[in-house]
Amino acid sequence: MKFNAMTFLVLLGAGLLLPCVAPAEELAPGYETCMRRAHAVDEEVDCLAMAEAWWDKQESAALARAEKSCAMSVAPNECRASLKDAQRRWTSYRDAMSQAFQDRYAGASQSTVEAIRSQISMSRTRVALLKSFAGE
Repeated sequence: MKFNAMTFLVLLGAGLLLPCVAPAEELAPGYETCMRRAHAVDEEVDCLAMAEAWWDKQESAALARAEKSCAMSVAPNECRASLKDAQRRWTSYRDAMSQAFQDRYAGASQSTVEAIRSQISMSRTRVALLKSFAGE
């Protein structure tokens, strides 16, 4: 089944393209330990920022493998161009959703927490999609 960009965003927004995550799965290595030590919102933000950085690295690595998989395509240059365009659009969507979370909480300390959580959630989804694209 082929999706256009709008259909993809609608399905993603509805949660129909999100990977299943086991409840006991740690958000990122060291996250649970960090959160047990966190006693204030700014410490929770630090833990989330650490997890976000870890997922950013996972996303970059998955993107590199997806780009490499374009070599097996019938049209490798077009494949890489489409993937680059998809990544650009994904980044715009991710940033817009993060801003929406910040606006929802109108600058309260919770806005940063929710914005970072949304970034992590979307990065996890993107990693799963890139792995699928690469045939992993």
